[in-house]
Amino acid sequence: MRKIVFFDIDGTLYNTKHVIPQSAKEAIWQLQKNDVHVAIATGRPPFRIQDILDELGLDCYVCFNGNYCVYDGELLHDSPLPMENVQALTKIAKSRNLPLAYESVDEIWNFEEQPILQSCYDEADWGTINIHDEKSFTKDVYSVMFHCDPEQIEDYIKECTPFGNLYRWNDYGFEVNKAGMSKATGIEIMIQRLGYRMEDTYAFGDGSNDIEMLQTVGTGVAMGNAILGLKKHADFITKHVDEDGVSYGLKQLGLI
Repeated sequence: MRKIVFFDIDGTLYNTKHVIPQSAKEAIWQLQKNDVHVAIATGRPPFRIQDILDELGLDCYVCFNGNYCVYDGELLHDSPLPMENVQALTKIAKSRNLPLAYESVDEIWNFEEQPILQSCYDEADWGTINIHDEKSFTKDVYSVMFHCDPEQIEDYIKECTPFGNLYRWNDYGFEVNKAGMSKATGIEIMIQRLGYRMEDTYAFGDGSNDIEMLQTVGTGVAMGNAILGLKKHADFITKHVDEDGVSYGLKQLGLI
């Protein structure tokens, strides 16, 4: 039976310099030569992984933490946030004066300037927050991104929890996706549709939004730099991302 490997991006494929090490590129190309399918599993929107897909020669991915899944260029699952939830989250942000942005499949946007949040996006090289006319603009929202005071972030997370799944992306920011989905459920949808066996699935990750994914796949691999909460759910812990962790892990698993 054919195998498939899912890779998180930041801290897994991307090293601490925010690039994919040459060893990881060569390992993924070798996987493909070995007839092992390769996919991305990320919280990012599709337009923010296109350069990675092009660089590695991939067309299979799980985006928005499971809410948008594509296999060989075919859309398999599409699940945006309900509009009433987007409106509720927007109301919370306005009442608390919190910068936020909306992410769709092809852009990040809002109806007014968000300089604080834009500075975070610039630092992470996540793109420009486009500004649209609220009266005439409609687009599906898959993720709402919040920026807030680190000392109050837990209170804001608690307030937003009823309206979706929440994931922290640093000390002062978190995102909200549709409830009931995760990278794991996106992977399950994909392999069920395509006939893979769960025991033939592998996943590499490093963060809190990778926990369900590593618990679900046949073999879950935590990077050496992964958070402790993820490592305890891993079947195997590879080396640090800066120490050729992807290549080392794939070799130890006998996939390359």
